[in-house]
Amino acid sequence: MSTKIFLTIAFLILSFISQAQNPDSSFFADRNIEELSLFAGYNFNVGSDRQNLHILELGVKRTYQISPIEPYCKSIYFSNEFIFTEDKFMIGPKIGAYMSAMAITLGLESIYYTDFTGQSIRLSPYFGIGGNRAKLTLNFPINLYKNDFDYINPVTLHFSFQYLILWSKKHGELYKND
Repeated sequence: MSTKIFLTIAFLILSFISQAQNPDSSFFADRNIEELSLFAGYNFNVGSDRQNLHILELGVKRTYQISPIEPYCKSIYFSNEFIFTEDKFMIGPKIGAYMSAMAITLGLESIYYTDFTGQSIRLSPYFGIGGNRAKLTLNFPINLYKNDFDYINPVTLHFSFQYLILWSKKHGELYKND
């Protein structure tokens, strides 16, 4: 498939995530929570003809969630992947977004991989299970242009978890007693 198709899909997913739920909805107003948090992750990047990669990830994300009644959340995040191989050290700064409803997670991320001599930009759609606190997904990094940087395999098993909430805000207290 061409790059234009994937960029169109990326735009549609990000648009859907940003418009999925209005935080000022009066029905769920006492349950709307917005958070800024730190998360950590592990990626196992597998392939048949290349070395399997073990990738560590650290990042910050902003999440909007409806907690008690409907398990729904949407997040946007910035993170960095750290890749250690036998002969190279690589990094992968990334930006991504995902939504999770009823423990089904769909997301999309853009990653800039570099070993400080070569580089690659990958668009990675993913799906899996999880929510705001943790997720387990299958990612499919797609190279957006041809180059000599060919270290990343076509499938990644990803696990991440939130380990520190930096800021939290509850929206729209319905039952405020003054």
